[in-house]
Amino acid sequence: MQWADDRMDWPRMRGRGLKAARVAAVAVGAGLSVAVGLVVLLLFVFQVTPVRVALADRVLGSLAEGDGITVTFDGYGGLWPVRLTAERVVVRDGGALLAEIEDLSLGWRPLALLSGEVHATEIVAARTIIHALPFGESDEDEDTRPGPLVPSLPVAVRVDELRLSEVMLASGVAGTETVVLTAQGRAGLAGRRADLSLSVTRTGGAPFNLSVAASLGEAVAPQIDISLRDGTVEQPGLVAALTGDPSLGTLDVTASSSGDLSDWTFDLAGQIGAYGDVTAIAQGPLGDNGRLATKLRFLPGAALADVKQVSLDGDLASEGGVHAMQDARLSYGETSYTGAVTLTDPLSAPKLRLSGQLAMLDALVGEQLPEPLTVDLDATSDAGLTRIEVTRLTLSAPGLMADMSGDIDLFADMASGQADVEISGTDLLPLGGDLTARVDVQRLDFAGALTGRLDARYAPALGPDGEPNAVLGEVVTLAGRFTGTASGGDGGTGSVETIVESLSLTPASGAFDIAATGRVSADASDLALTADADDLSVFSSLAGTPLGGRAKAEVTLTGALSAPQLAAAVDLDTARVAGVDLQGRLNADGRLTPAVDLTLAFNGRAAGETARASARVMQDQRETRLAEIEASLPGLVASGDVVLGPSGAVDADLGVDVASLDAVGRIAGVPLKGQGNLAIKSVSEETGSQMTAKGAFKRIKIADLWIGGARLDATLAPEETLDATVNLRSLAVGGAEADRVRIGINGTVQRPSVAFEASGVQPFDGASENGRLSGRGDIDVDGAKASLTELEGRLADVPFSVAQPVRLSYATGVSVEDLSLRLASGRVEGRLEQKPGRLDMDVSLAALPLSLVSVLTGAETGIGGTLEGTVKVSASGVHGEGTFNLTAAPVVPGAQVTPPRVAMEGTWDGAELVAELTAEMPGTRDLMGSARLPVGVRNGVPFLKERAALTASLSGVVDLGAVWPLVPVDGHRMAGLMDVDVSASGTLVDLDVAGGATMSDGLYENYDTGLLLSPLKVKLDGTGTGGTLEEDARDGAEGRLAGEGVLDLTDQSDNRLDVSMQMTRFRAARRDEVNAVASGTVTVLWPRGVDGAATPVTIGGDIQVDQLDARIPDKLASDVTVIDVTKVTGDGVPVDPEAEKSSEEEADDPPGIVLDVAINAPRRAFVRGRGLESEWSGALKVTGPADQPALVGKFEVLRGTFDFLGRSFNLSGGTVEFTGGQDVDPYLNVKAVYEEDGFQATVSVTGLASDPQIGLSSIPALPRDEILSRVLFGTGTGQLTALQAVQLADAAANLAGASSGGGVLDAMRRARGVDVLSFGDDGVEVGSYVRDGVYVGVAQGLDAGSGEVNVEVELTDDISLDGGVGTTGDTKVGVTWERDY
Repeated sequence: MQWADDRMDWPRMRGRGLKAARVAAVAVGAGLSVAVGLVVLLLFVFQVTPVRVALADRVLGSLAEGDGITVTFDGYGGLWPVRLTAERVVVRDGGALLAEIEDLSLGWRPLALLSGEVHATEIVAARTIIHALPFGESDEDEDTRPGPLVPSLPVAVRVDELRLSEVMLASGVAGTETVVLTAQGRAGLAGRRADLSLSVTRTGGAPFNLSVAASLGEAVAPQIDISLRDGTVEQPGLVAALTGDPSLGTLDVTASSSGDLSDWTFDLAGQIGAYGDVTAIAQGPLGDNGRLATKLRFLPGAALADVKQVSLDGDLASEGGVHAMQDARLSYGETSYTGAVTLTDPLSAPKLRLSGQLAMLDALVGEQLPEPLTVDLDATSDAGLTRIEVTRLTLSAPGLMADMSGDIDLFADMASGQADVEISGTDLLPLGGDLTARVDVQRLDFAGALTGRLDARYAPALGPDGEPNAVLGEVVTLAGRFTGTASGGDGGTGSVETIVESLSLTPASGAFDIAATGRVSADASDLALTADADDLSVFSSLAGTPLGGRAKAEVTLTGALSAPQLAAAVDLDTARVAGVDLQGRLNADGRLTPAVDLTLAFNGRAAGETARASARVMQDQRETRLAEIEASLPGLVASGDVVLGPSGAVDADLGVDVASLDAVGRIAGVPLKGQGNLAIKSVSEETGSQMTAKGAFKRIKIADLWIGGARLDATLAPEETLDATVNLRSLAVGGAEADRVRIGINGTVQRPSVAFEASGVQPFDGASENGRLSGRGDIDVDGAKASLTELEGRLADVPFSVAQPVRLSYATGVSVEDLSLRLASGRVEGRLEQKPGRLDMDVSLAALPLSLVSVLTGAETGIGGTLEGTVKVSASGVHGEGTFNLTAAPVVPGAQVTPPRVAMEGTWDGAELVAELTAEMPGTRDLMGSARLPVGVRNGVPFLKERAALTASLSGVVDLGAVWPLVPVDGHRMAGLMDVDVSASGTLVDLDVAGGATMSDGLYENYDTGLLLSPLKVKLDGTGTGGTLEEDARDGAEGRLAGEGVLDLTDQSDNRLDVSMQMTRFRAARRDEVNAVASGTVTVLWPRGVDGAATPVTIGGDIQVDQLDARIPDKLASDVTVIDVTKVTGDGVPVDPEAEKSSEEEADDPPGIVLDVAINAPRRAFVRGRGLESEWSGALKVTGPADQPALVGKFEVLRGTFDFLGRSFNLSGGTVEFTGGQDVDPYLNVKAVYEEDGFQATVSVTGLASDPQIGLSSIPALPRDEILSRVLFGTGTGQLTALQAVQLADAAANLAGASSGGGVLDAMRRARGVDVLSFGDDGVEVGSYVRDGVYVGVAQGLDAGSGEVNVEVELTDDISLDGGVGTTGDTKVGVTWERDY
């Protein structure tokens, strides 16, 4: 509005104003006169009792109208309206009595209303009895939302004195006892200023004292002095009784302030019962531009054991109703918020804004979250803090974005809003990839009803080969639809529930699907969930074990949410777990809350056999009980009960009986066998639990380890003292064996001592069986460290021990300190430390015996000499350095050529390893090698880079004669100079190897077969994917073996190895008992398996025997006694033959070499010896594994003679037929004929070679004794001498097979105690060895004077002295030299 001063008539306006003032004065005077008259009249009327009663009922009735509260007064009095009194005031809520007030007096100043103030001079009551607290019910349709925290009144309020002499809380209000209080105080509220002084004290019972003195106002510093002390430890206080919360049994809170606006201080310290302690300090200037340094701490108590410590630090600045902390630091346990906090208009329309970062949020939510996590929040609220609007809440971090908004109505107990979440490329997703999700909440009733929808889409990361995840496919979707409903009930009550219209999880792979439908409410829920998996094999990699088959699960949750009932069933349809077929159903039925009571049961089949398992699980706040445990699997039965009590107390009684561990091994994926039992018992005591475990097992197999027997005896005392013993017997793994192993563990669980000893240790086949080792050490479990204080023993005759205790640590990584190991005359010393991001190693070898090669390889090489050197490596992060220097000086006793001295040294700079090798070859060029390898460092650990360039070379001459004694192979010999030149370059994944080796005048000899290749020429040419072989050799004479082959390791090859060799009159065997010359072709094929699978090498060929000479030894054992042998361990314990047999059977591996050879011998296959001179012909097919070949074929005799019983028999025909099978046991059918003076005798041998049948017949037909007499002596049995009769009996017994011990003559020899007793056509000989190497014999011929005494003395293994004296005086002396090859 604009004033026009030039148009205003100010004199006239002034006149009119004066006139109006006079009129107003007259009116006011008249009004005051009337008012005074009315006041006097009212004072008189108010003293009339009926009027006072009617007026009071009207006023009080209007005050209580609509809320169910009624107030009645008895005995009105006082000078109304200045003082009002009542003898008794009764307050009711409906029909229930709430309170009674006796002798109430209210004094006030009515005229103060004219100045806008309600001024009560006193409010006094002699007794106030509180019978019950208000019910607080209201009309559900009425919005009785609370107002602002500090009410804004149209008038000022002032109470000069409040005095309640006795306030009685009746029994049932604050516990079962009556509580008596006294209260006095004063109060005032005017505009922006409030003053309060109040004191409340309890009379009798637990102490209660409340004192409040506060003065708050605008433009002045708040003055506060508050003290509350309630209850003691022995007597819980009033607050605990009123709230029914025993955790509030003791309260001790003080709050005070001091200072003015320029420097104000506030202190708060309180002990809130068992909930904890709170302290707050604020100091600094108040008002605009002020900064108040604020510190708040809350230390949770026993009642909040799961709550973390809370702290707030920052400078609070206030200006124009805006309160802000720009550097607020709020922490909850390890989780913290750092940033800005702004609060605007907190008393009328609060607005909150946060902008900062959250750290260590994973400690709060239990999941690893990316950091830093930025949070932004904008929220507003109404004055009563009941309706909160979250305009924006954003959480962001690398790979994570969450954006939320919505409304929260605390008065209506509901909320609504939406959230969008995006996660990409973080550890939050176990399978990587991207996740997007949207949650839309239309309405969320805090009572439980939810209306909204959920949609999520997850795309897992592709595999290394670019293929989608086998279980989930390219994408998996999660979708849910929910509807909340509410229904009315009697008395205004109703039920709230959420209907799950649909909830599904669907992967693109189709491997499984999950769906849920039903309803959820506080009183009665009915939720059904189904899951289907048609092919469990896709879950194999996820489970870490092979899976197969199909499974289906159905789960229902029914009943009230406070105590839901669970019913679940999982059906396994031809499922397979770790190679074990499973069929059946797993059921779970029972209650989940408030105390768990579930019955679990599985019924079905495992590995084709019936399997059952059941248990009852019960859990409450006091203990967890696993009762009625029963389980039976193939070969295993377990039963018992377990109770887990408070403070870790355990009561248990478990038993396991094992008939076979086969099925358990299949489930575990480890070959496992064994039988035995295990019993575990635990009894809880006041100081803890006493636990014992006893077990005994036998015939145990764990992978390649065999244990004949094992016993466990362990005790764990309440004070966690452990005493355990494990005894093992008859151990075998690979070629190593041990008779006994004992392990003892003593001490506490945190600091046990371990002692071990082993006896009868044989590190490899053929080594000494008296090996032993023992040791002792201490372990600090809490400190994650240990020490090996003692270690000593002897293996393969090599003594070893530690010179000092070895210290080990494994807290963060592994470290070994003070290592000093003595090995025979050598020593290994050093230290090793490997921690995250760092590696340090320093090891030295001094005079280490090379005879340890025998210990490590299990071969008797006879190698001596020493190994010296040092190895040093240091790495940290991505940097590293190191050096090594090793020198081996081998010695082989008796070797014709000195073995080479080998030296290797190298340096490493953290990026490349440079190494050089030198093998000294006396008399020719040394063998030299070098390499440059890309060895880098990753997190302190050296590694060989797969895709970085490398180079390596090896060139020089290898003297096989000098090297061969170092090769741990028996029965073979090689010699010659091999020229080697090989190089490699490229990367590990694409390595290019080129070079070869040649030998022109070499030698190979096989001591077992006598095979000799000399001179031997070999040429090898190779690359990274294969190579060629050329070989040409003589057999030491004119025979030749030549061939060539190809090695092809590419995926396109049909055969990895293809070798063909041609024999030309080659002497394949060269022994005393057999000598063979053959010609033909031999092939070696190693086919490539499907998808690179392992396949055996096939040796085939077509061989023709040019000449075979087989000789039967002249001397065979004449007397073999069968001895029953019981194998025992080194300390005399018998070995279980069945366990040993099982071990041998399990050790049978698939054949590495398969034979397919055809052998043809048309003629010139001679068999000679022990009177047999024969020539044979035939053919033989050899197939199958090389260690168990099958022979099929037949040999026929062409001609021959057989000297038997001193007579010559002609071989008239015969066959030896091989029919295959695992045992080589040919069928014999041979006949020999003797003819003399018209008499013909035939000896036949028929049947299997392992059980031949000998027949004797004649023409004319005669008895067996008569035939033998005619053959031996040319006459019948009636004309035999006594000596001839003995010979005949012996021959008959041998022919009949009745004498396994050498016949009648051997029986006579043993009876006479002589070593030699023989009869022949020339006479008889008797003799004995009178001492080692000295033989004395007596011979008597058939003629007179033909006797003699013979003496033979063995001077050495090769030279003997022979002498003899005849009965006629003749003497003879001779020297004999012989050598066996």
